Amino acid sequence: MVSSIPINKIHAINGGNTPNTSLIYAMTGGYTIVSDNFKDMIFKEGSIYFNKIMVLQSLDDDDRKTGTELHDDIISRRAWVDPNLETELIEIENKSQFIAQLSEIRQSCFNNRILPFLHLEMHGFSDGISLRSGENILWRDILPAIRDINIASRNNLFISCCICFGGHIQFIININEPCPIRGFIAPMNDIYENDLLISFTAFFDTLLTTNDFERAINALNASNNSGVTFHHLNSEAFFDLVAQTSDDQFREERINLLTNQNWENDPNVRLIFDNIDTFREFVRESNDNITPQQFKSKEGDFFIMT
Repeated sequence: MVSSIPINKIHAINGGNTPNTSLIYAMTGGYTIVSDNFKDMIFKEGSIYFNKIMVLQSLDDDDRKTGTELHDDIISRRAWVDPNLETELIEIENKSQFIAQLSEIRQSCFNNRILPFLHLEMHGFSDGISLRSGENILWRDILPAIRDINIASRNNLFISCCICFGGHIQFIININEPCPIRGFIAPMNDIYENDLLISFTAFFDTLLTTNDFERAINALNASNNSGVTFHHLNSEAFFDLVAQTSDDQFREERINLLTNQNWENDPNVRLIFDNIDTFREFVRESNDNITPQQFKSKEGDFFIMT
């Protein structure tokens, strides 16, 4: 749906009503923008706003150009009938070009009032991505540039990763810094290119025809027979995960409770983590050992509300 707020070329996507578990995609929050860019916008609770889908592709010569197919066959065709949505396919050769492109996207948020949705088509490994040039980039090295885009878009940046192990980006998010993304969806494991293309074809086709993330994510996971489930997480869910373990007095008890509840109730968790002990360590490491009062004080900065 196109939002009714007084600004052109904005696409608002409903976050859905997914059950409220910590590692399930469920949009919450929302706030009035007071910065110079988008100062006349009110970002409503439960929505992500974007007006341009940008496909960044960096694949080898002998690779199937899945990003090109996805952009030309699905994304741009859906946008063709929607005057409020633009698309762009961008070929990335090397690290310096990739970083420069991210900086250019950030600047477009200010200069052209672009709210980007980024789709990445690259090879990946557990700690980062591999580019056409053969260069490897660690997630931690590009996260600052991604965070700058999210700040410029006032916490509306959603990233879909057609990247093996792309979901590992979540492991370097730190609540002591502004969140780098509003949300993401990506595989946690290795997956074949054909399965990626089939899955994201279903995802974007559903997303751009129904404006519903929950339905799009369900379509993505149901569309291939690889056995790989894509992980989806938003900044609110991540913050809540840490919040529930922020009280030192009950920290271990809460860690165990949160671990057991999510392990039993969320099949995605059991697919992502090898065993419950590994997941327990993830929950424990996500905690920053701060008091509830200190934790609460970080909320405004993390969600870029100030």
